[in-house]
Amino acid sequence: SKQPSINHYLPLPMRSFLYLYALFLIISILLLVCLSKEEVFLWINSSHTAFSDFVFQATTYLGDGIFAAIMVVLLALYKIRLGLVGMFSFVGTGLLVQFLKKIIFPDQFRPLRYFEGIQDIYVIPGLDTHSFFSFPSGHTATSFGVFFLLTLVVSDYTKIKGKSLLGVVFCFIAIAVGYSRIYLAQHFLIDVLVGSAIGTIVTWMVYHFVSTSKYFIKPWMEKSFFTNN
Repeated sequence: SKQPSINHYLPLPMRSFLYLYALFLIISILLLVCLSKEEVFLWINSSHTAFSDFVFQATTYLGDGIFAAIMVVLLALYKIRLGLVGMFSFVGTGLLVQFLKKIIFPDQFRPLRYFEGIQDIYVIPGLDTHSFFSFPSGHTATSFGVFFLLTLVVSDYTKIKGKSLLGVVFCFIAIAVGYSRIYLAQHFLIDVLVGSAIGTIVTWMVYHFVSTSKYFIKPWMEKSFFTNN
């Protein structure tokens, strides 16, 4: 008999997120196949405007740990179990990223240090630009974890119309955060790609485990501060 396709298993918002994410991966990998990581960075770094400087400085905070912590609190208020999912996934993502940065790849310079004495790059005046521990991008990992988790929550816990579009919106925001890390001269594209994969995979694994494990199927975990349920 014919095997069910991936569309049979995945809700629309998840499909929308993952399809756009797959497109982002394909385009990024093609860029890295055709160009070096240095050439990709310099191409992005050469296109700056005052408006985009402002936009991407603001966008990058959506991958910050403070933003992730706020989302954990909001999810916990909506449903305690979702707050636990957020906490476990973001802590797991952070630990894995830091392990890779500090233990496995400690000698990976960020663009500012990488191009030092070789080529001038544009850095937004006054921006705190780091020099070390480039691989992988923690902000990108966090943003993909946050917005993929929101996609999962929308898929399983809401009945709003047009929620499939939210998967596209959430993925687009996560990609924008990743792009901001390159734009702000904090990371290379390969750092962003690996960070995005870590955030997405860890969050999916944690969400699936917490949703199916008997240890997390408890009545008190389903309580919400927003409803009487």
